[in-house]
Amino acid sequence: MYFDHAATTFPVPEKVIEAVANAMKSVSSAERGSSPMALDASRKLFEVREKVGSLFGASPKRTIFTMNATQSLNTVLMGLFVPGDHVITTSLEHNSVLRPLYFLESTGVELTILDFCRPEELLSLMEKSLKPNTKAIVMTHVSNLLGWVLPLDDVASFCREKGILLVIDAAQSAGLLPVRISDGVSAVCFTGHKALLGPQGTGGFCLGSGVEVEPLLRGGTGVQTFSKVHPPQMPVRLEAGTHNLHGLAGLGAAVDLLMEEGMEQRCKKERSLRKLFYDLLKDEKDIVFYGAEEEALGVIPLNVGDLSSAEAGDWLAKEHGIVTRTGGHCAPLAHEALGTKERGMIRFSFGYSNTAEEVQQAAQVLLELIHRKGII
Repeated sequence: MYFDHAATTFPVPEKVIEAVANAMKSVSSAERGSSPMALDASRKLFEVREKVGSLFGASPKRTIFTMNATQSLNTVLMGLFVPGDHVITTSLEHNSVLRPLYFLESTGVELTILDFCRPEELLSLMEKSLKPNTKAIVMTHVSNLLGWVLPLDDVASFCREKGILLVIDAAQSAGLLPVRISDGVSAVCFTGHKALLGPQGTGGFCLGSGVEVEPLLRGGTGVQTFSKVHPPQMPVRLEAGTHNLHGLAGLGAAVDLLMEEGMEQRCKKERSLRKLFYDLLKDEKDIVFYGAEEEALGVIPLNVGDLSSAEAGDWLAKEHGIVTRTGGHCAPLAHEALGTKERGMIRFSFGYSNTAEEVQQAAQVLLELIHRKGII
């Protein structure tokens, strides 16, 4: 039983696998030459740009492809901020946000990390942290550790009112909740291999009109070969090297599936599975839940008795074939705030392929763990 969808979705839908396989049999390099194969590849790449751009309310020319959300965030953050800028972020962030910002802080960018708080308290802290040189708020849409949904609409309105940028890490929300450039977000960074149900090695970001980002990578683009500088036009300005067109074909198929099935239905299913799991176990005094009372997607972290998360997770996997994620989840500040830096947490994250029967079985297994380890 696979409950680690917040890390990587599994299994990948058959239509996605077929799209990748077909592309590997027929597709050449996109935007490289004028042969029939190259032109066909370029058309296929643009088709995926259109689909992904439409999903995030962005122009295809301002829809950039990368390997994952980490590369997307690095490109946007390194390309937006310079010494003297002030950036606000939260304690719920993944290291994909925190580490680039720490690096930028070492170069002279001023960084404010808001104290750990409930989502409904964030906006007040942001208002208090605003400075004359504040350039942007960088914020996850959904916490990968707790599944909490942060108040995107309210923060977007705040940023518009104050004339500052809003960069969203949508690694956990893309495919489950709407996040659109046209709603006031300056940049949205996403990955393909989580709730979008696409292949690993695919991802990207979309930029709002007028948001200018310096390239992170420079090199081959297929255009302006004799220029000593990287081409300035979008999207090649922020893409260098050969695209992962095989993977992007799979991402395009995944977006097609999302449009057919509906984002709202997928989100509703995840939340119903999370609620079922919590309701089955919430009265067990030897299971500690973290933030389960907040509005969240299909993620629920916990600990069992006095066991470390590694011990409990290892038992679940070896004895019952239950796949979870244990440890620190690349979310250090949240763990420090919740007092689980040493122990970690067991994170159950539910996805499109899970069933209510699996959730019920996993709950029973946790109860068995409690009794077998003599916790009760």
